[in-house]
Amino acid sequence: MTGFSEVTGSFHVNRSQSSTSRFQSTLTGGKSAPIRAAGTPLPSPSAPMSNTGSIFLLDRSGSMSEPLAKGKSKMHGALKASRLYALAACERDPNHVFALVAFNDDAETLIEPTPVAAATVTLEPTLSTVSPTGGTNFVEALRAAGRITDAHPGVRFEIILVTDGKHTAWRDPVKTATALKARGHGIAAIGVGAEPEEVDTDRLLRIASEVNGKPAYEFCADLMSFTSQSQELGRLVQVASRW
Repeated sequence: MTGFSEVTGSFHVNRSQSSTSRFQSTLTGGKSAPIRAAGTPLPSPSAPMSNTGSIFLLDRSGSMSEPLAKGKSKMHGALKASRLYALAACERDPNHVFALVAFNDDAETLIEPTPVAAATVTLEPTLSTVSPTGGTNFVEALRAAGRITDAHPGVRFEIILVTDGKHTAWRDPVKTATALKARGHGIAAIGVGAEPEEVDTDRLLRIASEVNGKPAYEFCADLMSFTSQSQELGRLVQVASRW
């Protein structure tokens, strides 16, 4: 079985506060875009789901309401990243499986695994219901991802963990992540905040998959660099077809 680290490119810890994002402009022409990529047909109800998938784990703890840049909150950036991620996945393969989980002290699956072209239709109203509150429990988020992978044994998932804080529960999320990776699923993590010290960097580095000898982890200190990571996430979607 081909491992995640054998098929993906290099990730790195990005501490730049001046990253630019051409990816958003490529997708949207610099304007707000519909969630479903233009011209992408919706899969028919009987269309088979792909054997590759993505699970987007979105931190909705109370601190996500804090500003990131230009009056926009961390949550604003996270929601934008999830939209761009879904668009990239849809462009690559409309039948790519997509699921969305929001977590704080607990985890809730907001979008059950479904072909991404269909998921993008409900993504906007779903994201509008996400409200920051509570703590940050990585274990519950990863357990939710594990339940999804268990229910879809024929799908290889890449799991994207987006968070601005430190794990606030007592159970060790690294053990949960290790079990997921051992079953062939990849994990990438994005930390967001003013300073790397605000984020549980050590744990996130150990949660993330190793890619060419480096953890699949990015730190983003501003809204622009946060959004730009969707380009890397979109690249993972393309690579997923080679698993």
